[in-house]
Amino acid sequence: MVIVVGAVGLGMLRTDPTGEVRVDTAGPDRNDAAVERVDLELPAPAGSPPAWEPARGRRPVLAELADVRGEPVTSATFAVQVGAGTHWTWVVAGAGDGRLRAALDSVAKGPGALSPDGRVLAVAFPGLLQLVDLTRGEPPRSVLTGPIEGPSPVAVAWSPDGRSVAVLRSSTSDGDSIAASVEIAPASGAVGRRFSAVDAPLGIAWSSDGLRVATTRARPSATSLGRTTVIEVASGRGVIVPPGAGSIVGWSGKALLRSVEDDTPQSSPEGPNPPVARNGTVILQDDNGKELHRYPVANGMLRGNGPATDRTQAFGLVTPNSRSAGTPYAVVIDLTTGEEVARPVTSSLGLPYVLGLGDGSLIIAEELPGRFEVKAVDWRTSGTTPLATLPFRDESFRFSPGSQAVLPGY
Repeated sequence: MVIVVGAVGLGMLRTDPTGEVRVDTAGPDRNDAAVERVDLELPAPAGSPPAWEPARGRRPVLAELADVRGEPVTSATFAVQVGAGTHWTWVVAGAGDGRLRAALDSVAKGPGALSPDGRVLAVAFPGLLQLVDLTRGEPPRSVLTGPIEGPSPVAVAWSPDGRSVAVLRSSTSDGDSIAASVEIAPASGAVGRRFSAVDAPLGIAWSSDGLRVATTRARPSATSLGRTTVIEVASGRGVIVPPGAGSIVGWSGKALLRSVEDDTPQSSPEGPNPPVARNGTVILQDDNGKELHRYPVANGMLRGNGPATDRTQAFGLVTPNSRSAGTPYAVVIDLTTGEEVARPVTSSLGLPYVLGLGDGSLIIAEELPGRFEVKAVDWRTSGTTPLATLPFRDESFRFSPGSQAVLPGY
């Protein structure tokens, strides 16, 4: 398999002795690069040993927790990883009854994702996936994805048709050289493929047609520039999209979504320590970096650390920069016009955890005494539907850091 070594973005693309692709950067936050088309496919792994170990120690204390192998479900609407030390557990909530079931225990944390139909949980570890069929009550199935050496997995994403799983592995070694790769494995268990990525990406997203995968660099500042890698899965080739203000957060149809926070406050703040509300801008661009559309977003940016769009990629989730009880904590926009599709969503109980967009619903978790209530909020009517109750007796639990929450398809 060929790897092109040459000028890419801000530096040089090269391979180290392990076969990983690294980028030597020439300087921070420079926007002087053109799109580079390169061969991204890396050598396939050869006999990598499994990197998953069963958990040790006590399982997190959750009330009424059953095992998926003893009580399988038709599908899951919600999954969260909890734990500490050497015992981490992925817990799912069944679509029909909202009960909690333990799907996978491991000695270390691993990012995961539910398949689009909510029937399979995929959890990534160095070099392999653990696939848990939640409907059969069978042991997890291991699928090799890459070498055990190298960066740890940071994100998992299912293809829209549910046939493949993409795993992003990323790390920074010395501030200049960056190691990152994407591993795509068929859910059937066939041999997977590996691709290079750049800029220590934090997220990964499939295009709606399932033909391309983009790695996304989520950065909080509009002045921080970051590139993205768009992988053409069939050919093994792709493009390195040059840096721009804000961050790439996903797709809208065939266009890449970039979210930018404006530098100027939305209104003049008052008081000694006023919250600063800023407008934002949503930019749609093609994978050549050409801008297709641009429209403003009031007081916020597209969510960058979770599902930024629904599964249709028609609607986007905006999280306001200034939030408190009784004020909007989420706004849903039409990604073809930039207009709000309904009134902003508010809560009188306090600021909930916003987990992402479901189908026509905003998924949140509210922290109540001794438990978390996970709910779907209809963004047009504000009506709520309970999804699961997480009765944590350990009061030190929080959704982040140390735990992850995923929805079907992400």
